[in-house]
Amino acid sequence: MFVPTSWGFEETTVLPGCVSKKILIREQYRSPLSQSSSSCVFMVSPEGLLWFESGLKKETMSGIWLDGGASIQVPNGWWFRFAAIRDTIVYETSASQTENPKPTEDGARLSPDEFREILSAYIKDNCKTRILEIDEAATVALAVRASKRKLGFCNGCFDLMHLGHLEMLLQAKLRCDVLFVAVNSDQSIKQLKGALRPFIDETARMNMVASVRYVDYVIRNPEATCVESVKAVSPDIYVKTREHGDSGPEAQAVKAMGGVVDVVEMIPGYSTSIIANQITKSIVIPKG
Repeated sequence: MFVPTSWGFEETTVLPGCVSKKILIREQYRSPLSQSSSSCVFMVSPEGLLWFESGLKKETMSGIWLDGGASIQVPNGWWFRFAAIRDTIVYETSASQTENPKPTEDGARLSPDEFREILSAYIKDNCKTRILEIDEAATVALAVRASKRKLGFCNGCFDLMHLGHLEMLLQAKLRCDVLFVAVNSDQSIKQLKGALRPFIDETARMNMVASVRYVDYVIRNPEATCVESVKAVSPDIYVKTREHGDSGPEAQAVKAMGGVVDVVEMIPGYSTSIIANQITKSIVIPKG
């Protein structure tokens, strides 16, 4: 397969009689339309994500998503090309050392409309739920940004969900078009609040947050801070309550990326700690 030199290219023999080519396809680029001169296998690097099209005739090619570690075999004589959602290395292994014929169409940068269409297709095909891992959130956020909508972000443990949580989510949604909410995992809460927390497991907490009508997407956050989630979304605005202020690591990360941090007032008397203490005090232990 031929690629522009600027995209990156290496060729090494990895097995007797086989040729392996290492190809870097940059984000928002489509590879040249090529026809295989022998059966070949493509494997995607662990961090990669591609829209791969192939077919016996170039007029009737169909597509499939190939994410990190996936591979696909292209029969001899088939046409193929792929578009990168993010910088992706592809390893092409062929049973023949014969060069592929020169592509009939050059690769090129995707137009904004083409890129938006591919991103939308990825979200439709792969994000059946609004609960995402960090890498999935990065792709969804990219699609939202391409559609010129304002991204909002907030985060929390949401352990014993209460009116204060709902008010924060409402205030965040009023300030953006699409709201991402990072929810701390069980393990990260134990790091932050001790071995007895959380009271409610992460699956239940994420689903409760996702059920709130102000929330568009929930991100499972495995670390004690949500900095990696912030970096994945790169929000236009980050909303936090007065209790935590705008000096935390997430707020600093948002500012470093050019976003705005907005601190909102809390509703007095509503916090997980207060509710937990009230429950504890109300428990009557029988004497004797």
